[in-house]
Amino acid sequence: MFKDLSAVIWKEAREFFSASGNWVRLMFFIALVGTIIPLQQGKLWFNSPLPVLLMVMEPVFLVLNIIADAFAGERERHTLETLLASRLSDRSILFGKMVTAMSYGFIGTLGLLVVGLVVANIKAGNGSFLFYSGQVLLGSLLLSLLTVIFMSIIGILVSLKTATVRQAQQTLSFGYMIVFFGLIAGVQLLPREWLGTLFAFTGNVGDYGFILTIAAILLVLDLALISFVMARFQRSRLIMS
Repeated sequence: MFKDLSAVIWKEAREFFSASGNWVRLMFFIALVGTIIPLQQGKLWFNSPLPVLLMVMEPVFLVLNIIADAFAGERERHTLETLLASRLSDRSILFGKMVTAMSYGFIGTLGLLVVGLVVANIKAGNGSFLFYSGQVLLGSLLLSLLTVIFMSIIGILVSLKTATVRQAQQTLSFGYMIVFFGLIAGVQLLPREWLGTLFAFTGNVGDYGFILTIAAILLVLDLALISFVMARFQRSRLIMS
């Protein structure tokens, strides 16, 4: 299976990065986001929750662009039948496309961290080398990885059911915005007692404990979704669709 998985990942990466616009989009995204906010933050960039939030939210948009093409793009280019008729196993096709999208999103995270590190040091280093606190680094890497996994799986489910890449991108973007603003509104509408309990819990477990708690929740969701998408991915049904 590993050989088949590697073949699918290589195919997906070659097709995606053969288009120069995708490289330009990635570099522009990293340069823009990784420069503006660290310049504004200065030393705060290395210790505040903002980088963690940024690393969790922003790479999602990179994942949405590539994962929408996973099956909708194959269907639109009339290559889906050829792919499904190959000797490649169902799991290698499914996880190959998923891993490619996850890797692309996580590259965005690493790029943002590196560019932000350089820019913030130029802005506020004053001759000394500043680095991310342990909480910021752990939260950025761990939560970003689990989030891009989550969005990759959701993207696979949407791409399996849509006819075109544009339709898949619109569905995913609209869904993401609903969830994002829904979470903001939900937090604002929470009773004060609940917020007090949440803040008390955060204070008791500390920053690392809070990060690991969120990570555990995301991990459970990711594993549940992986099981679900594996059950939903049926080659015979896709060939007939």
